[in-house]
Amino acid sequence: MGSSFINKVVVAGLLAGVSRAFAGDVGIEGYNYFVTDVRSKGLTAQEIYDSMSTNWMDLEHSVCANRAHVWSYDLHRKYGINTGTIFIFFGAKVWENQKHSYWYHAGTYVVENGKELVMEQSYPSEVSRPLSVVDWMDNEMEGRVTAAGCIELKKDVDQDMTSLFYYQDFLPNERSNGKLAFDCYYRKVPGFIPYPETVAELELGLDEYGKKTDNDLKDFDRDILVSACVDAFSGKNFFKKAAAWGFCKDYI
Repeated sequence: MGSSFINKVVVAGLLAGVSRAFAGDVGIEGYNYFVTDVRSKGLTAQEIYDSMSTNWMDLEHSVCANRAHVWSYDLHRKYGINTGTIFIFFGAKVWENQKHSYWYHAGTYVVENGKELVMEQSYPSEVSRPLSVVDWMDNEMEGRVTAAGCIELKKDVDQDMTSLFYYQDFLPNERSNGKLAFDCYYRKVPGFIPYPETVAELELGLDEYGKKTDNDLKDFDRDILVSACVDAFSGKNFFKKAAAWGFCKDYI
């Protein structure tokens, strides 16, 4: 066997090894969509995290899903990566005796070496690095419930819960179909899907009134992005809306 042939075999083996090393893209169940492993782009999750734009956002008063949607888009256009969006949903029991409450929180996530990492930028005084899904959920619940008490909702088997996204309220602590209920749930979807209600429309084919919908969102939508950006910029401040629209039409 000639040395040139052996050399070709060795080179082919090395290239195959490199290919496998970066074959860490992670699919999202129920969607023909893969979140890009950032190492395939020569990047780390931390350097992407450090580059994320937050200084123009109202982190305290804007809607978390709007911030996450803009960040997902930013990372997609800047680095050419597919991102994911992760939602954590709460049962009412989680917020018992709490002054403030909310029914879900949203985050942008990426993959590094096959591991999903949430790029939580909403709490700069608390979080300074990408978090594993478990750490992200634990951080969000602040000891009220542990991540071990949360289960992942799936597209084809948890439609009873998906249908409740329209109501924009806590998920029930009991399920009528005999399935086990938990204090919290989480759901992963492609990064171009902005809101829980959008998830319901896409997966159930119905709007909040039970009518068929033609929503076939398959990529980022500019109108949705601009609207999300306006909220991220201005929060609840009505007087900042005009400036927000001008900024966001240029930014997106």
